[in-house]
Amino acid sequence: MTHDLSFWSLITNASLIVQLIMLLLVLVSLGSWWVIVKKG
Repeated sequence: MTHDLSFWSLITNASLIVQLIMLLLVLVSLGSWWVIVKKG
């Protein structure tokens, strides 16, 4: 019984809700960096 713990396998094996939450976190992170770069 082997478990693949690579980043992509964790995402593809996650439930839809978890995938949506991770997508939201990535978008918020990118948005905050965009604001930081724009102000700088």
